[in-house]
Amino acid sequence: MTKTRQTYESRSALFAKACDIGYEILSKAEIPEEEKQRELRIILSDKNMALNPLPQYKRIDSLKCIEAEHFWYWNEKSGPHIREYWKAISKAGLPYKGKDIIALVLKRGRVKDIYEFDFLKDELFVSEQTERVTSAEAETIKAAMVKFEFKHQKTAPNN
Repeated sequence: MTKTRQTYESRSALFAKACDIGYEILSKAEIPEEEKQRELRIILSDKNMALNPLPQYKRIDSLKCIEAEHFWYWNEKSGPHIREYWKAISKAGLPYKGKDIIALVLKRGRVKDIYEFDFLKDELFVSEQTERVTSAEAETIKAAMVKFEFKHQKTAPNN
């Protein structure tokens, strides 16, 4: 049996459902109003970009970037609305799972891809300051980030 290749349209439709679930849950969430309004705007923007891409961005890889940015909020924050979101995603049969990227990188000992790298670049300092990670764990993650960056570094032409 051959594996069916996913189309942009089918993947973006699934993502749009995830956005709708997020919008509904976030609308009712008991979080600061400014945060709520900002995230609701982002959800609508993400959904619109996925469903109505410019022709040059109508690629699965472009959609994966939108998804990674979108799920950042749902993976980084905590609270009842976050748990409710992931339960609703699962109940709807959508192919998304919540991840604790920091825990995954610590367990695996390496950064898997650019999405994890970007997440860590933005969140590691805050995680250390809020004591979500210890200083030793932060150093381990920083070392993994350096290895990832070195491995994926483009060599600049000599001038």
